[in-house]
Amino acid sequence: EGLLRDAGFEAVAVQRQAKKLPLPAAGEFLWQYVHSTPLAGAVAAADPEQRAAIERDTCAHWHKHVVDGTLTLGLEITTAIGQR
Repeated sequence: EGLLRDAGFEAVAVQRQAKKLPLPAAGEFLWQYVHSTPLAGAVAAADPEQRAAIERDTCAHWHKHVVDGTLTLGLEITTAIGQR
């Protein structure tokens, strides 16, 4: 709120909301994510056993983020608006 007021905005309103974003199944999401990052080259160079270990270990750690059978990302979103 202070940043907007300091920038000359009036009628400032700030809202924070907790949201849950459903993601694809853990294994599918892992590879979608990896292939969209600089990790893609290193993972492509790994042998099938190494890739299987990456998936197994990562999915095991993500298990705590599964809600009602769906991998879920919890987010807090802040929206600020003001008038000039």
